[in-house]
Amino acid sequence: MVKKKQPLLETTEDFVNLKRQLNDLTPAFQDHKRSPHPPAPVKQLRPFRGTEYVVQAVVTVDEKGKKHTTPESLAIIAKDLLGNSGRLKEIVSLNNLVNPNAIFVGQVLKIPPK
Repeated sequence: MVKKKQPLLETTEDFVNLKRQLNDLTPAFQDHKRSPHPPAPVKQLRPFRGTEYVVQAVVTVDEKGKKHTTPESLAIIAKDLLGNSGRLKEIVSLNNLVNPNAIFVGQVLKIPPK
């Protein structure tokens, strides 16, 4: 035996009563304003204790005499400034670099202390 679903509003009078109830509630919600979220806590950063370095250009000349300028690599910078090219991972994490090969001439990098 399958039960038939009863209609939500059986008569026009039910609909009118529901509409009246809705109209009674509407003014209460018109003045309602969303409350803003409380401000997020400010994260206190540790003071940076390293140094800053500006990426220089490396100029190379090919066999045809044409000059090419490329930025220094992070491995060269780490070797020159920190004494070990393996520490380039520290430079990458300190500067929030996504791609360590994507550095450009004039970019300022934070270098960790030795």
